[in-house]
Amino acid sequence: MANIRVKDLPNTSAPAADTDEFIIDSSSAGTRRLNYGELKTAISGDFQSGTSTYKVATLGSDNKLDPAQIPDTLSQGLNFVGVANSAGDLTSTTQGDFYVIQTAFGVYSVGDQAVYDGSAYIRVTDGTKQISEGGTGATTLDDAKGNLEIPDIGTAPNQTPLSGQLGSMAWQSAEGISVARAEVESTTGTGSTQALTVTDGSSTKFVVQEDGRVGIGTATPGATYKLDVSGDIHTDAILRMSRAGDFALYPGSSNIVYQLEQAGSHLFKTDGSIVAQIDSSANLNVNLGNLVFGTSGKGIDFGAVSTSAGQGTGTTGSVSNSVLSDYEFGSWTPTYVISGTNFAALTMDVIAAQYVKIGRHVHCQAYIRTDNVDATGALGYLTISGLPFVSDSSVIVYGGASIHSSANWTNAPTTGYVAPNTATLYLKRHGTTGTPTLTASDLVTGAVANQNEIVFTASYIAST
Repeated sequence: MANIRVKDLPNTSAPAADTDEFIIDSSSAGTRRLNYGELKTAISGDFQSGTSTYKVATLGSDNKLDPAQIPDTLSQGLNFVGVANSAGDLTSTTQGDFYVIQTAFGVYSVGDQAVYDGSAYIRVTDGTKQISEGGTGATTLDDAKGNLEIPDIGTAPNQTPLSGQLGSMAWQSAEGISVARAEVESTTGTGSTQALTVTDGSSTKFVVQEDGRVGIGTATPGATYKLDVSGDIHTDAILRMSRAGDFALYPGSSNIVYQLEQAGSHLFKTDGSIVAQIDSSANLNVNLGNLVFGTSGKGIDFGAVSTSAGQGTGTTGSVSNSVLSDYEFGSWTPTYVISGTNFAALTMDVIAAQYVKIGRHVHCQAYIRTDNVDATGALGYLTISGLPFVSDSSVIVYGGASIHSSANWTNAPTTGYVAPNTATLYLKRHGTTGTPTLTASDLVTGAVANQNEIVFTASYIAST
């Protein structure tokens, strides 16, 4: 290369201006004039086109360094490509390229990064980010505290005490605490002194006394109460108590099954309808149309105690069962029957036959007659069968019958009784003793309508 001489450089400590000129005198190329601005442009162009050669990175139009001009030794080989909404968006096969997940898919959640490691994409989440000091990675909280020199709280060696600033209150993350318009006051003392009070600045919302009593909505819980609430209490779908004194139970539905009113009435309900009520005068009112008694032994218990009522002076009666467990009203089918050999033919005409059963007491009535009786070969006592319940088996329990009307008989019955352990009414006539006296011969026989008419009632004790 020929020697190049540069002259006319400004003799000043100030930077050259763009208009300053350089005289370049070459023995072979002659003399050239070059101003300072042209020289800067030429040099800048060389650096921009050869950043890897000159180790220079330039600012882009956004005044940020171009990631393509930053060596991998500084960027650790990572290069942001764009966002991804599906696996099909992960198209780059250049090691270090990564996408930020915008829409969750596969194993990726929103905010994750998918980085190509040279053979496949790997998932980078917030949980895998490092807290580092001087390039030393820390993937656990203890490591991070060591790097950042954050001590543990406490009084043990290498721990920092709270110096009484928060007393014995436990630490908790900010995400776990939500207090709106609350002021917490802590006092010391003994007995009933308030140990913790929560207020909204004007009234007490919650207080804990040192003796263990808790007040909600009151600053002075009652001395005999462990929990004192001023206001209504509501537990979802189970219990409701109001300040007015009402109490209601909801067993998992919107309908009340039990309600205690302020007036003192106890209401028992099914599907919102009252089935029983104990009023303020201690009277039991039962809606029998809605009430179904349960199994044997379940019902209204009047107490199995001894009593002298109705027994006469100095006499005590024994109550063996005071549970009212049944109430029924229905119809039954009475039929004339001979206790031995029955009728050859019999056609009954039942005008009416009903019964009422309260507990074990059965009261029944009937109006019956015959339209056809063939008593050929009939032997035994004349009875009426088909009583609605079998009588008690005790030999001392007999039921009685009253004949209110009888017509068109050969010899009409005037009374009757229900023997133990039967569902049969035995017919008799007045003036007879011992066994039943009516037989088939006392009936009007033949195919004649409206014969052997009788209207009667009977009462007896059922076996159950």
